[in-house]
Amino acid sequence: IGLGKMMGFNFPENFDYPYLSKSISEFWRRWHMTLGAWFRSYVYIPLGGNRRGLLIQYRNMLIVWLCTGLWHGDSWNFVLWGLFYFVLLALEKALGEARLTRIPAALRHLFTMTAVTLGWVLFSFDELTDVISYLGAMFGQNGAVSITDLYDITRSIPFLLILAVASTPLPKKIADRFAAKNEACRIFLDVTGILTMLLCVAYLISSAYHPFLYFRF
Repeated sequence: IGLGKMMGFNFPENFDYPYLSKSISEFWRRWHMTLGAWFRSYVYIPLGGNRRGLLIQYRNMLIVWLCTGLWHGDSWNFVLWGLFYFVLLALEKALGEARLTRIPAALRHLFTMTAVTLGWVLFSFDELTDVISYLGAMFGQNGAVSITDLYDITRSIPFLLILAVASTPLPKKIADRFAAKNEACRIFLDVTGILTMLLCVAYLISSAYHPFLYFRF
């Protein structure tokens, strides 16, 4: 968005704090919004949307999510990833929003984040054997956590806490209020942003090879 503005283009927001979501439906209203809007406009609605009965609506949802999975790649894990979200969204639709809202918000958020985390495992590995192995490790198949694993987890806690706070609107609200005070504060925020970007680039360079995510799509 920032690069676009530098060249005179105004791109829409693509993410709206998705990790605050309390349902899978809300997560996908907040995550990759331009992709969701494209599939809604050019696949879901032309197929009939929700205007031709519940079964047709489920069929249209299935087609959209199969297409969404295949858009990301031609491996079976992406097909399963699309089917995974189709099943969750179909279950939410079957339950209805009124029933879902009766569940405490904290439990809905916990379920949503757990489901999203499992979904990212499907998304991350091309080989299904790797998916099964990783899921098994997540649920304790490999036995007790080693000392090395505990050290890595402990070392990552400050970084994870920063990411957790950064996934909420709080940093932006604080920055906007701080920038509104005077020009010096605004310049300070700009410099901080540039230094943070350079730090992130340095961190990526010093770690393992990370190809551009969309090269495989």
